[in-house]
Amino acid sequence: MGGVHSGLSDHESLAPVPVELIGTLHYLQSARIMEIFAAVMEDQESQSKYNQLALDLAKKVREAFWNKSIEGPINRQTLFAALLYHKIIPEDEIHAAKDSLKMALQKAPAQHLTTGIFGTPYALEAISEYLSPQTTMSIVNNTDYPGWGYMVKQGATTLWETWKESNDIYSNSHPMFGSVTEWFYRWLGGIRPDPQYPGFKRFFIKPSTPKGLDSVSTSYNAPQGKILSQWNREGQGYRYKITVPQGSVAQVELNKKASQKITILGGDENLISEIREKLSTGKFNLNSGTYVFFVGR
Repeated sequence: MGGVHSGLSDHESLAPVPVELIGTLHYLQSARIMEIFAAVMEDQESQSKYNQLALDLAKKVREAFWNKSIEGPINRQTLFAALLYHKIIPEDEIHAAKDSLKMALQKAPAQHLTTGIFGTPYALEAISEYLSPQTTMSIVNNTDYPGWGYMVKQGATTLWETWKESNDIYSNSHPMFGSVTEWFYRWLGGIRPDPQYPGFKRFFIKPSTPKGLDSVSTSYNAPQGKILSQWNREGQGYRYKITVPQGSVAQVELNKKASQKITILGGDENLISEIREKLSTGKFNLNSGTYVFFVGR
């Protein structure tokens, strides 16, 4: 099965990105979605067809962009972030891709993102998952060029279509690079869907607490009601407030050092009694209700 050889590529990347990389990954993502859809519809023939298509496309991308050296200029941030994001790289070689992504960041202007419209969400996710949310936070919050902080420093009140302000060529009020908003919810608030339970009947709360940030308040209006994830720094620890809508279950993972403990400050006593013995792990499920925890010494 062939890849994709025409299209937009990584629009507004500060370095070239082959159309074949971005286009074929979009094709791969579509095949994976169709495989899931076919499974829901109990269409085994289509499920098998799209599974094989996804395997073929992943192999094609791996052979073209990972198994051999890339000749000529290419945005290596987009390259390695995309391969990690789409789970293209064999498990025992991921460490090499992580090192390559880290090096691509270090070589960039101000160690910022140089990715375009598609490479940026891949990079935000891959850097956070495989390097550190703290690294992503430093990139997002820095006011040097290129970056969101630079836009704000120049007086921008909307996102630009390009990393550099345009003079009547591109839009200066554009959802371009707006994928950083998803990062706020997924990594700072930690609100994430569970693909096995569509519609947020079960979901994850996995907040990150990077240095330089003292508080976060995020909410999401799920079909069952409002999900709330808040945290704020208090002394040597963090206070978390979590609201789980009626009929939902939150799969919670709180950052916890070995020397810290989790204290329950509020919530339904009957429900809390079910999770007390799991608090030491920082991983537990919460049924509907509002809860307050403190993680610290």
